[in-house]
Amino acid sequence: MSTYYDVLQLPKNASFEQIKKQYRKMSLEHHPDRVNGNEEMFKKISEAYEHLSDENNRRIYDQSLNPSMNLFDVIFGNPDVQMFGQKEMPFPFPFPVQKPAPLLASVEITLDQAYTGCCIPIEVERQIEFHRVRHSEMETIYVDIPYGIDNNETIMLPKRGNQVDGTAGDIKIVVTVKNNTKLERKGLDLYYTQSISLKEAMCGFTVEIEYLQNKNFKIVNNDFIITPQYKKVVANGGMKRDKNHGQFIIMFNIVFPQLSPEKIEQLKDIL
Repeated sequence: MSTYYDVLQLPKNASFEQIKKQYRKMSLEHHPDRVNGNEEMFKKISEAYEHLSDENNRRIYDQSLNPSMNLFDVIFGNPDVQMFGQKEMPFPFPFPVQKPAPLLASVEITLDQAYTGCCIPIEVERQIEFHRVRHSEMETIYVDIPYGIDNNETIMLPKRGNQVDGTAGDIKIVVTVKNNTKLERKGLDLYYTQSISLKEAMCGFTVEIEYLQNKNFKIVNNDFIITPQYKKVVANGGMKRDKNHGQFIIMFNIVFPQLSPEKIEQLKDIL
């Protein structure tokens, strides 16, 4: 069974400075964000450093490696330790490291990118603390944005945020979808309002509507009269999310002309 010293590839009499230096070297080499990183090995390295970087924890661990002693002897075999006496324990019991709060980041994409999904690079600055020594590092992370994502949704990147003694927090990314089109999104449905004249509503028309991905919808209507509040629904023409598809709904706004009394009388005769 390998020991923490084996994990860090150090002898048992290694100094604290050697342990710290070796940890930094190996954690950088096996960091999950690197191309050839090894997350499992990174966890083992962090665990080994957590135990060996603290003098009291290391002493307990070294004593536990002695086959002639067990953990009961290590803790209760010390005459300086009293369960109900006045003396304090000569070493503190290690407490689990609390997971750092999520690191907040934001990204802005277009409605076109939300329709297809995309991969966006973001710059993050994380804080790394080891044995009360803190430093920061910058990293470019490529975030996969799923198709159909909505405005103000969040994406969580587990264990990519701030780190405290080998325990990594998450990154919480807020996605802003900027709509620079004439389309309006409601859930997975997309709406478009097309204005037409009264003449076009009654006699027919041909229009082209700008859609996403540089596509256009061409509508030719010569068969029936368009009434107020009429909607044309294109099934599965909206946003996509997993196996769900929204609709593309075209609403027609009829623009009525300003007519003189004479024109109104003429129109009455026609109708």
